[in-house]
Amino acid sequence: MIWPANSPDLNPIEHLWHALKIRFHREFFEARNLTASRAEAALNTYMAGLVWVWNTQLGDLPQRLVASMPDRVAEVIKAKGGHTHY
Repeated sequence: MIWPANSPDLNPIEHLWHALKIRFHREFFEARNLTASRAEAALNTYMAGLVWVWNTQLGDLPQRLVASMPDRVAEVIKAKGGHTHY
């Protein structure tokens, strides 16, 4: 299949990263009043928070994004490579 390189319309991982980032900041980072740091202990805390968010907050989003691929491909074809609502 030929499509534009790095097309966000055909890259559901972009939506997953966005959801992970939003939930991490809301549910973990802000809730604990953490400040950004590159200290090893802080990085370990962030990693644990990301794992927690991934395991408890994303639900079936990864599966829904994968399942949306046929619709994504059809919309990109219909738009002749142009912008879609994805």
